Parts: sequence; C-alpha cells; structure tokens
Amino acid sequence: MSRKAQEIKTKKVFILKCVLELLESNPTEDVTIKHIAEKAEYSRGNLYLYFRNKDEILLSLCYVSLCLWTDILTWASTKHDHHLIKLAFVGESRKAFLDYYPIYYRCNYLSDKIDFSNVQGSLYLDQIAAVGNQSKNAFQKIVEEGINRNEIKPVVQPNILICLLESFSEGIFNKISRDTNSNNPFCDTEELHREYISFIGNSLKTENDIDYKLDKESFHDEMLRHFPKNIDLILNKYIL
Repeated sequence: MSRKAQEIKTKKVFILKCVLELLESNPTEDVTIKHIAEKAEYSRGNLYLYFRNKDEILLSLCYVSLCLWTDILTWASTKHDHHLIKLAFVGESRKAFLDYYPIYYRCNYLSDKIDFSNVQGSLYLDQIAAVGNQSKNAFQKIVEEGINRNEIKPVVQPNILICLLESFSEGIFNKISRDTNSNNPFCDTEELHREYISFIGNSLKTENDIDYKLDKESFHDEMLRHFPKNIDLILNKYIL
C-alpha cells in the first residue's frame, strides 16, 4: 500500500471510530453528518473526501462487521470434526460475538437504515455480497456435510433446515441482544442461550452422536486471542 493510500485509510478508520462511538449512545437515525464532522473535528467538506454520505459510512461499517463475523464463523467451524458439534461452536461464537463486539453486532443490521440509492457504485456493495455469500456457504457446508455423514439428522430438506437454523439463530440472538440491554428482560439471557444450544443438539443428533462438552471459557479465551477487541485493529484489518 502506498503512503498516500495508507493516509487515506488511517483517516477513514478515525472517522469510523468516531461514528462507532456516536452509535454506542445514539440511535442510528440521530447520528447525522453534522454530528460526525463535529466528533471527528472535520469540516463537512473534508468528511466527504472519504465518504460520499452517511449511507456510505453505514455501509462501510456493515461491511466491517460482516467481515468480522464471517471470519469468526469460519474459525469456529474448524474447532471440531463432528458437524453437530461444529454447529454448537458456531452458536457459541455468535453469542461471544454479541458479548464482546456488541457495537459490531448492531452494525450487522445497519443495512435496514441505508438508502441504497445513495450508495450506487460504492465498492462496498459488491464486497458485502461476496462476504455474505462466504458466510452463508460456510454455514451451508456444515449442515450439508453433517447430513451426508449422518452427524446431523435431516429432519427436513437440507435447504429448509439451513433456513430454519439461520432464522432461529437470528431470532434468538436478536432477543438476547434486546434483553441484555433491557431493565426488565423476559428471561435470563445466559439460560436462553444454553437452552438454544441444547435444543439444536437434541433435535438434530443421530446415532452417530458423540459425548462432548464445550469448554466455553477456553473457547472464549482462544477466540479473543484470534480476534482482539481493539476497535482500531478491527477497522484497520477490514476497511477498504
């Protein structure tokens, strides 16, 4: 990377770090270009040298969070050979993603806040599609290989099972995310997560099931060694 390109990347990282700090205490709708410029101590004109508008800023954060989650998912899927246990590792890694990177978990859903007519031609659009496919394919591979090896019970057609698991997972973790930040949660989030993992395991186990207990503490420690929580490191790794 040229010196000029590195300077541009450094300034993008700084701007996005400012945006993340604003998003931690403000709804997405309330974070404006004016607020971002003031937080970064940039003029609006200087801000537009790096991002064309707020929508592209949100799009870039969506991309970073998706890259981080996809790398975590891919890493977690290598932690055991048995495919039902792989699903347990993926479920545990998603909970860890929510616990350790809550702002990035929230950024995964920024696409709902983006006016895509304002980001046509952005380099992030194709990249998000590519990373999203990588994430989907990694999960699909676990399920399909697990069924083929009789390690995951095909309770329905594989493509339907994949959709059900993805939808179930997204609903559970969105519920956990909301209740974690609630003063009056409907149920204990740790218990909900344990029962979610247990439910998936009991529903999909076959006669090839093996006795295995996931060591959550060791898993989390290892994950944090692979994926540091430092915001600057994460932005620097993935930002285009």
